[in-house]
Amino acid sequence: MAGFNPMLALSVLQAGQGLIKSAGAAGAYKNANAALAANRQAELRQRQKIQDIDARRRRERLRQVMAAQRARFGAQGVSASSGSAGAVLRGLSDRADREGQDANGLEAFRISGINERYDRQRRRNLLEASGARKRTAFDLLRQGMRTIPLIEL
Repeated sequence: MAGFNPMLALSVLQAGQGLIKSAGAAGAYKNANAALAANRQAELRQRQKIQDIDARRRRERLRQVMAAQRARFGAQGVSASSGSAGAVLRGLSDRADREGQDANGLEAFRISGINERYDRQRRRNLLEASGARKRTAFDLLRQGMRTIPLIEL
């Protein structure tokens, strides 16, 4: 009939409230992912800065070791460009290159760990948000089943 049904009005209000909660969960998901992405970027920038500092220190250490070795060769009266002296200097340079490659490989491993941790947390946030939406939908359905009479007498 055309009369006011308080149970139906209550169900509609509860449904609206559930939709608002669902929208809030979606907003929280977006905010959590934005914060997570910002933290990831900050951590990657920090790792890049550390890598740059380490590379500069390795270059400086190589320059000092090479200068000291050249000075030793000079004190012995050996030309730094001669066969064995040149081989020693190339060996020092090659060793420094290998150390740099090892450091870059280690840093790539650390960065992949940061990215994996970010992806894992992002997926967890998505699952939590979708779970909240499903719970809201089931709550609405359950409330509707309780409050709306299926058979009117």
